[in-house]
Amino acid sequence: MLNPYVGEIRLFAFNFPPSGWLPCAGQLLPMSQNTTLFSLLGTSYGGDGRTTFGLPDLRSVAPQGLQYCISLQGVYPRQLGGVSPVLGELSLFPYSFSPNAWLRSTGQLMPVSESEALFEVLGTRFGGDGVETFGLPDLSATPPPDANDDGSLYFITVFGNPGSPAAFLATVQLMPFAAVPAGWAACDGQLLPINQNQELFSLLGTKFGGDGVTTFGLPDLRQLAVPAGTQYCISVSNAPAASAAGLGSEELAAEVDADAPADETGDSPAAKY
Repeated sequence: MLNPYVGEIRLFAFNFPPSGWLPCAGQLLPMSQNTTLFSLLGTSYGGDGRTTFGLPDLRSVAPQGLQYCISLQGVYPRQLGGVSPVLGELSLFPYSFSPNAWLRSTGQLMPVSESEALFEVLGTRFGGDGVETFGLPDLSATPPPDANDDGSLYFITVFGNPGSPAAFLATVQLMPFAAVPAGWAACDGQLLPINQNQELFSLLGTKFGGDGVTTFGLPDLRQLAVPAGTQYCISVSNAPAASAAGLGSEELAAEVDADAPADETGDSPAAKY
């Protein structure tokens, strides 16, 4: 989503963090400049809990050529409103609780009578009898791991409107839908024409294939183990990668320091590491 929760984790197919995000590389941040994020993460990922706390280190579990990043700013996850996720959308949260309108996705059964809209989206592809119950995807064993031992970092929206998730260009996301949403493409290594996808090509180059003259490739994540009925997709249109396109990592870091707004506590999200 374009307006993330504080602490939300996303997988990106470019090699620098968007404005207001940092790579999940296990670095320590000062608590004094990131009190809201610290209130959500604590010292689950390191730090002394007095002056510093750690971010998750997900470098070893990120697919080749991709990186996990964490949002330093956005909507507080217990706050109502401010975020409009798509019904059935999956996202990663390193919390020990469920944000409003989300449930941890561990294969549990849901009553059809209480979640008819979500049942219409998921059907019985993840279990249930289709009369009284239907299942959510079981992502408890799908990387990245959960430091809090709560089974999964993956959560699924149980309230919202059907549609296509909004995301930065070149965001990679696990999808539980029967078809690839509009504005997204399957991560199956396909080649795209450069002249029709110039902004996306500027972010990906040829690290996933293509000749760099007329074509470039999308990531091929079909070899990754995911539950049946889910697939990795990449955002190929509808939203720019913030102001990231055309900026190197040093330029982007400078932009974050200079321009990122304070969060609801008044803290600057632009802490350096």
